[in-house]
Amino acid sequence: MYCPKKITKGLFFLTLILTSLTTINAQDITANADEGAKIFKSKCTSCHTRGKGILTGPDLEGVTTRLDNEWLKSWIANPNSMKLTDDYAKELNEKFPDDDMNPILISDGDMDNLIAFLATDVVEEVKVNTQSGTKSEDGMSGTNIMIILISILFFIIYILTSVKNRLKESLDESSETLAESVLSFVSVNRNKLILGFIMFIVVLRVIFNLLMNVGVTETYK
Repeated sequence: MYCPKKITKGLFFLTLILTSLTTINAQDITANADEGAKIFKSKCTSCHTRGKGILTGPDLEGVTTRLDNEWLKSWIANPNSMKLTDDYAKELNEKFPDDDMNPILISDGDMDNLIAFLATDVVEEVKVNTQSGTKSEDGMSGTNIMIILISILFFIIYILTSVKNRLKESLDESSETLAESVLSFVSVNRNKLILGFIMFIVVLRVIFNLLMNVGVTETYK
């Protein structure tokens, strides 16, 4: 038997699931080089640079092209053990005797973020960050975009109300104000409005996440 309430509830839960999947997809699929930059700054810059020469340890520019990620993760997590068992680690220890590399105890996710940051190109990073700052200053904020969208929505409602009133006048029926029309529509279509609002939020979230992913990709390409 056809049951609108059950269908509405089903669509509501489906919307929540899609929203969760979208959030997970946007945040967790790729390592975050921006977070990796923070880890590098707090834990690595006392001994290493990227493209600015040797400190007590080697310059790490292009290190991910010279060494594979698993080796780097092992070295970062347990350098003392690798100095005893790995030939290249022994060579580094002899070449940089003042670099007393200590284990960096971070989560697997933070380790991936750090490696992602080390894989970014130093020259392009500075160039693109400058351009991104310019775009941020020239572009519109998310709040302004939301205000514009809401304004467009109210404009559409106003146009539809005007058309409705003209049709009523042509039929010798009493017209309604904008507020009366909105209240009348809400009272009749409450469930549809709730579902429409949820879908509207989901679409905005998807667009926002896609734009954020594009921004991160361009910044650290």
